[in-house]
Order: sequence, then structure tokens, then C-alpha cells
Amino acid sequence: MLEQIFIDNIIFALIGWCMIYVGDYYLTIYGARLYLAHGKEHLSIQGSYELTPTFQKDVDNLRLFSPRFFAIVVLSSILIGLIWFLSVRVLKMPEFYVFLLGGLILREAVVHIRHWRNITMFKLAAQPNAVQGMVGYSKWTTYKMSAAELFVFAVLYLLIGLTVSSWFVLGGAFACVVLSIQHQIRARRVNK
Repeated sequence: MLEQIFIDNIIFALIGWCMIYVGDYYLTIYGARLYLAHGKEHLSIQGSYELTPTFQKDVDNLRLFSPRFFAIVVLSSILIGLIWFLSVRVLKMPEFYVFLLGGLILREAVVHIRHWRNITMFKLAAQPNAVQGMVGYSKWTTYKMSAAELFVFAVLYLLIGLTVSSWFVLGGAFACVVLSIQHQIRARRVNK
């Protein structure tokens, strides 16, 4: 049903994509602020708070408006529209479009879960005796943990996608595997 809504109404897909992607950026900024204010006392993260190299400078500077980020929002929205047109209208293969959209949206859903977990932890860190001690993560460890978490979500999405025969959810599984592999590669590069 959700898939058919996205196929029939590209505007809903574009609105959903923009909301979840912009939400990711601003939750990252909010989490980074809370980390600096409360979390840094208990958690040491090597390098940038942001995992995506493209946005690390913007996040490190807590930039509320990033021209680079908004250019990517516009470009990705145009590409989604183009893929919708080609796969739904021209090729009559809406599964390809739904697979792509599921990959984008469900990968971001995993990222949103992380943001809310971090935000909750950093807010708790502001309360006396809620968090004790100090832990430090090397950058490669952060990437490895991210890769493992993404892989778990990929398996979950794969099982759900196969169970309910959903191209949207299978796209989420594929996107999480791809990002998991990317983070594994970054972990190896950073660890050298």
C-alpha cells in the first residue's frame, strides 16, 4: 500500500525523502551540540562527530545552513524524480524506483534511530550521576560499530522484505549492506 502511494504520487515520496534527509542533518547538529555540552565529559570520539566525510566540516562547525548539504538535497530529489519517471512511466518497472526509495528512506531510518539514542544519552549525561566514567573510541572502532549495526538492520530488513514481498524494504536491506561495507572500508583505512 505504501509502495503504491509512492508510485502514484511522486510528491509524497519527495516530501518524505526531504523530511527524513533534512531531519538527519539537523539531528546530527543537535546531537553534536549535546555531545560538546554534556557527552564529551564521558565519551571521547576520535575525529569528527559526523561519520560522513562530506559533512564533517559543517557538523564540526555546527553549521545550521550548509550549502553543500542543501545542494545534495536538491540533486537527490531531482534524481528521485528522474528515476520515478524512467522506471514508472517509461520502462513500466516501478519496482526499481520503489527499491531505490526504500533504500534511501530505510537507511535514513536507521540513522534516525542512532540520533535519538545519542541525543538521549547526551541528555542523560547532563544529569548528575546518570553517567559515570569515561570511554574513548578510536575512529576506526566507531566505523566498525556502525558497520555492525547497519548489517543487523540489513538482515532485519531482508527478512521482513522477503516475508512481505516488499521491494521497498528489500531496498532498505540493500542500502544498509552497502553503507555497512563502506564503513568497514573506512575503518580499515583509518586504522592503517
